[in-house]
Amino acid sequence: MKSELKLAVVDDDLIYHRVVKRLLQTCSFGGQIMLYKNGLEAYQALSQSSSAAELPHIILLDINMPIWDGWDFLNEYQQLKLPLEPAIYVVSSTVNPDEISRAVSYPGVRGFVEKPLDAGKISRIISETVPG
Repeated sequence: MKSELKLAVVDDDLIYHRVVKRLLQTCSFGGQIMLYKNGLEAYQALSQSSSAAELPHIILLDINMPIWDGWDFLNEYQQLKLPLEPAIYVVSSTVNPDEISRAVSYPGVRGFVEKPLDAGKISRIISETVPG
């Protein structure tokens, strides 16, 4: 099943995109990686998906981005009626407890993960989403 997984990274830092790709290789993730530079780009891609097969199983969402930040994405995401509900993990360097509480209060958000990501955090996210 892990080779069939789709994981979306929503973050404006292109170096971070490369880091996540490398970490996924380290974790033997053989699935598809979708990269988006902001919340609007990710939202538009999700809203145009016509089947569950086109949607990511996991979304790693940054909070602070230009155009649409993570909050904008989460607010609009709630309005989408998708055939598959991706597991959203907010990944941020914030240490503000109010922001962390706010992030995990959104429907569909499975957890908050503090940056920097590492192989252990990525493996945990994948195993929580697809046990076994």
